[in-house]
Amino acid sequence: MKNLILGIVLIFTLIGCASKKDYKDFTIEDMKNDCYGKDEFKSCYRLGNQYLKENNKKEALYYFSQGCFSFYNSGIRKDKKSCLIEAEIIKNDEKFYDSELNKSNMGRVGDYYYNDGDFTKAYEYYQEYFKYKSILLGQTEYDNEVYYKMSQIILKGTDNVSKDIKLSEIYYIKSLQFEIIILLDKAIRKHQILKKIFPTIEVDTEISADGKILNTIITTIPKDENISSKVYKLLQEHNFNPIPKEYNLQQIKVNKVTLKTNANQK
Repeated sequence: MKNLILGIVLIFTLIGCASKKDYKDFTIEDMKNDCYGKDEFKSCYRLGNQYLKENNKKEALYYFSQGCFSFYNSGIRKDKKSCLIEAEIIKNDEKFYDSELNKSNMGRVGDYYYNDGDFTKAYEYYQEYFKYKSILLGQTEYDNEVYYKMSQIILKGTDNVSKDIKLSEIYYIKSLQFEIIILLDKAIRKHQILKKIFPTIEVDTEISADGKILNTIITTIPKDENISSKVYKLLQEHNFNPIPKEYNLQQIKVNKVTLKTNANQK
């Protein structure tokens, strides 16, 4: 009986081994199909390397970008190795800044380095991310995170990034501005859907050392007390990142944060 069970297990093991495809036997077409799917065998990365060896940077970049972060039928692909090489190609040759996905991935690479504790590299790639920021859309929440991380890196400095408390403060304020915009958008979203209201909202406020709002002025055009009170409530309940003690400030001004909800407004 024991031998019979062992025999059955062996048969299923052999069947499993036979059915599992070995990427070493993949043709270029096999790799492309895998890359366009789940990318189980990291074919996007391998295709990128293949084209890079042939000095075809455009095709290499396409597949590294696909592997780095993209959607397929059943989900999302993410491959750190693809992201790192893609970002290096883009950083060294600006003509490849040709898509929003590529630019977004520069920030993603910054995150990889930041999480690995390589703050010099993280800062370098965050700067690259903002280099062409003007043509990136819909990144408000992520911009808030990146500016805050940059403020923390430059506050302490690294071997190759000079400590600069004043610049750190500027980045910190920028992160607060984007964080406030996120809250403004949240406050009016329901009004836009139900009442088709498209106001302009402007906030002038101060943030306390522990990350709470002070002395806040909210202006809406057209005037709408309901929206103003909702914005104030969200700001009041929100915990912002505390002011770093190195700034020696008990409060910090964040002026003229403006959200225009109608794309036609100027």
